[in-house]
Amino acid sequence: MDSVDSADQFTRWCTGVIPYKFEEIVARIIQESGKSTETTPRSGDGGVDVVVYDSDPASSDLPSRVDALVQVKQKSGIYSSVDATPLEKLIEIAPQYDPNRLVIVTTGKFGGPVTDKAAHVSDYEVDLIHTDELYERTSKELLSKLVDEYESHPGQKNWW
Repeated sequence: MDSVDSADQFTRWCTGVIPYKFEEIVARIIQESGKSTETTPRSGDGGVDVVVYDSDPASSDLPSRVDALVQVKQKSGIYSSVDATPLEKLIEIAPQYDPNRLVIVTTGKFGGPVTDKAAHVSDYEVDLIHTDELYERTSKELLSKLVDEYESHPGQKNWW
């Protein structure tokens, strides 16, 4: 795809990006909102793909407050949905970070179990974000940069 001009095109484009690169894309979009982010290692991260800070940890001697833990779930089929497992993993590891929010971003749908679980989490705010919403939050300038910088092959499973 040479350009992304709608939420549907953005979601399709995201499904064709290498999974760990999709995590980087989500982090960059969050950075555009003024937050500082850190992507975690590809494995052994306890389900956390992106850590969002209230301030830039590199610019201060003071410890940065973790605003959110983000898990990114790339789903390929139109009927693919996220179950409660990613949220359960974030809840389990959250005490190590003491975040304000837990966030799941997906190209798929959110199934009933995860939406039910999210409604009953009392210790953290929970945001379930579809890539359509992410598209709406992203400037056209950044979208253009992302499409130029990241290779995507929607519909070609495991092309990498």
